[in-house]
Amino acid sequence: MTMRLYSKVMIPPGHTSGYHTHSIDTASVVVAAANVTAQELGGVGVDRKAQVGRLNYSEYSQKPVTHVVTNIDTSPLQVVLFEITRSKEGLFSPSSRMGDYRMELDERVRGWRLVLDPGQCVPAITQQSPGARIVVDGGILAESTPNQPDRMMNLQRGDFFWQDANATRSLCNAGSSRIELVELELR
Repeated sequence: MTMRLYSKVMIPPGHTSGYHTHSIDTASVVVAAANVTAQELGGVGVDRKAQVGRLNYSEYSQKPVTHVVTNIDTSPLQVVLFEITRSKEGLFSPSSRMGDYRMELDERVRGWRLVLDPGQCVPAITQQSPGARIVVDGGILAESTPNQPDRMMNLQRGDFFWQDANATRSLCNAGSSRIELVELELR
């Protein structure tokens, strides 16, 4: 295993994460936003606004952090966070996606954002490295792979899926609402 789901964090309004330490590199996506206070052990709290869809990479293997996050908002904070558990990059060669895929991260993991309006489709890509798909805004997604029947998925915000290497697929928004996805590939 080279990447694992560390947690699907949900901090209700007025609650804290409790102090915890990160020492493994992570990639994360905010799927429900809230105003929070983040405080490193021994430090002063800093107010932040977690924004829906924010993709983040943290190199905790180089600088571990012990901190607490407090939700100071009236809505819950929810983050999907993956740990990158292998010791170095360069084991995989992530794909280069064109068109509607927008690359937003190129560290030990490469990350793209894809927004599909109702009825919109994107041409097939071949994902060369293993990774994950995180749903920022859900809807009805049709995924087509060669020599297989189309797979219809009713995606919900916060859903996430493992994606194998060497998978070829095209995507279509088969519903009436906008779909937003973040897709990650290991390097």
